[in-house]
Amino acid sequence: IGGILGDHPPRGRTYEYLTSRLPECESRNIGDRQFSIDGSAYYVLYLYNNGDDKGLNFIDGVDIEIEAGFVHLPYRYPIVESKPLLAPGLEYYIKYRRLPPEIAEEVYGGRLREK
Repeated sequence: IGGILGDHPPRGRTYEYLTSRLPECESRNIGDRQFSIDGSAYYVLYLYNNGDDKGLNFIDGVDIEIEAGFVHLPYRYPIVESKPLLAPGLEYYIKYRRLPPEIAEEVYGGRLREK
């Protein structure tokens, strides 16, 4: 799973730099919109577990409110439990520009991170 994210609208860099250079590999596409990487993984797992995507809803673009306004994430996200599925800690990181405490603890353990 993966592509080159970062541009909106997408410029086709995944094909240009990866897919076209790996002719022996089979590539697949899960739709006409660009998913986040975690959204792609969830979607493929959902297909595997359910056989199709019936019952799975999506939202195109998510706005996260920050002190200065909003950050717009232009990707397609699966809706899970009535909310867009975002990577754990992503919203916190965007709002506060630091890892959430539980993720920082997992990454750094008891070690202090140098600034």
